[in-house]
Amino acid sequence: MSKAPKVSESTAGALLARMPEKTDAVRQFAYQLYTVCERKGWAEEALIYNELVTSWHSIVEIGRPVGVKTKQGELAL
Repeated sequence: MSKAPKVSESTAGALLARMPEKTDAVRQFAYQLYTVCERKGWAEEALIYNELVTSWHSIVEIGRPVGVKTKQGELAL
């Protein structure tokens, strides 16, 4: 497997802020990917997912001020 590019916590937080309803699912998916990599002996990849899971609280906190930015709809009157 190839090494994934490093993504900062602030970038991850901004991405997560755009989909707050998927926060728990994304975290669970990262944990599952870590588990699969660990079982397959893919230590380098497992480390990446482990770092993501252990940084999760920081990522969520960083993304919180960003919030979800949506365009206000117009009323058709």
